[in-house]
Amino acid sequence: MSAVFAVLALLLAGCAQTPPQEDRYFRLDARAPEPLATPAFAGTLVVKRFAAEGLLGQRALVYADVEAPQALYQYNYHFWTDGPTAMLQQVAATVLRAARVAHQVVTPAHGAHADHALSGRIVRLEHLVGASPMVVVELELAVFDDVRHELEVLRVYREELPVGAPGVAPAVAVMSDALTRILARFIADLPGS
Repeated sequence: MSAVFAVLALLLAGCAQTPPQEDRYFRLDARAPEPLATPAFAGTLVVKRFAAEGLLGQRALVYADVEAPQALYQYNYHFWTDGPTAMLQQVAATVLRAARVAHQVVTPAHGAHADHALSGRIVRLEHLVGASPMVVVELELAVFDDVRHELEVLRVYREELPVGAPGVAPAVAVMSDALTRILARFIADLPGS
């Protein structure tokens, strides 16, 4: 009889496994600086979808070991709410609109005629894990004058910030801070700012 109880105990122990990890979704956000007194661009600025290559364009968050940052990995259960290229387009448009960098700031979805177009490229958007965790956000931002057909602004911005707590959620919060800093620096570099 005790053998039967032992078998039942083993079967029940096997059923008491930890539940599978659930997918978690994150969004980036950024705060707008004080609005410009005079818009840097006359007319309409269209914010295009950002570009990204390889892993950076996919929805899974990317990480690397702080000791070996050349090797990139994707988290298995941590994803962006939208692809990073679309997400950064929307965040940039919202911040630039609130900062009044042009008379109108829209995305191509609005179908507006563009006097100026902002394009961006994601160079790095990574969580570095290890003894001193940090995030690295690096963006290339360009503004093209669609009326005169010339490049007005081309800059690369990079922020490396420490993450004070372990885990992906604190890292995403710091990425949002890095994005806020990058967009503020970009706005400060615009003509007439």
